[in-house]
Amino acid sequence: MTTGPGSTEHRPVTAPGAVPELRVGDAERDEVIVALGEHYALGRLTREELDDRQGVAGRARTARELEPLLADLPPLVAARPDVRRGGALARLDATQKAKLVTYVGVNAGLWILWAVLGLGFPWPIFPTVFWGIGLITSLVGGDAGCGASAAHGSGSHVTNGHGAHAVRPEPDKA
Repeated sequence: MTTGPGSTEHRPVTAPGAVPELRVGDAERDEVIVALGEHYALGRLTREELDDRQGVAGRARTARELEPLLADLPPLVAARPDVRRGGALARLDATQKAKLVTYVGVNAGLWILWAVLGLGFPWPIFPTVFWGIGLITSLVGGDAGCGASAAHGSGSHVTNGHGAHAVRPEPDKA
């Protein structure tokens, strides 16, 4: 049902000038069924109407049978067209991805070591939890937990807005 990136507007099931008696496939039926579910979620259809229309869509053989199912409903518009595709990992920059990969790799190694050696108490829980808290804090909060004042000495801590850290030297007081 998409007409472009970020849009979920319905489009006619048949192309302009196409013969409505042409048979439709599973993809076309599924598009209509999904669109009907979205309209139900938005409160435009009752449960009974949804069930009836989805039943007709599932049994439809031609485009002519699908067209009336969406005819009385407005076009669907993406709820958040500004959201980038790919989920949370796609929004991380290279430094954040490197931190996450390091965290997963080291902790996987610790858990494997614990399992192989059979050391009883699951001690890898401590680095997993505490490092995880620090990692989440830095990924969500940007520069939280970087320890700039202690690690970098005097000067004011700044970020460039992309997670990179720097220390701005204090001016000479001479």
